[in-house]
Amino acid sequence: MAENENTVVDAPQAEEQPDAPTTQELEAALAEREARIQALEQEVVGLREQLELALERYRASLLKASPEVPEEMVQGDTVREVEEAHARARAMVERIRSQLEAKQARERVPPGAPLRTAPDLSGLSAREKIAQGLSRR
Repeated sequence: MAENENTVVDAPQAEEQPDAPTTQELEAALAEREARIQALEQEVVGLREQLELALERYRASLLKASPEVPEEMVQGDTVREVEEAHARARAMVERIRSQLEAKQARERVPPGAPLRTAPDLSGLSAREKIAQGLSRR
């Protein structure tokens, strides 16, 4: 038995699994995924540029349909933001328009001389009305 104790037992050797990928295969897969990520990032940049262009065209069409709305008031980074800004701007324009129309109606002076109307005889007594009528002849 002493002989068995002195014998060096070899360390267990890592058994290679037949399905385990090699380092080269892992590096190739990693490089492939990194290339895919880079391609997707470029696609995202392109889509963002298209979105900005479409958003600007949408904003321009809203402003063209509502020329009374100042374009400085219609800003936003999304369609929703542009629509909300446009709605606020239109509401403000309508509020100002109605205020100006009300002010103009209050200050309106009729053009020319006042209309000729018959004198108001409702406050006169019967005798005064007869005297008024006889005086016109």
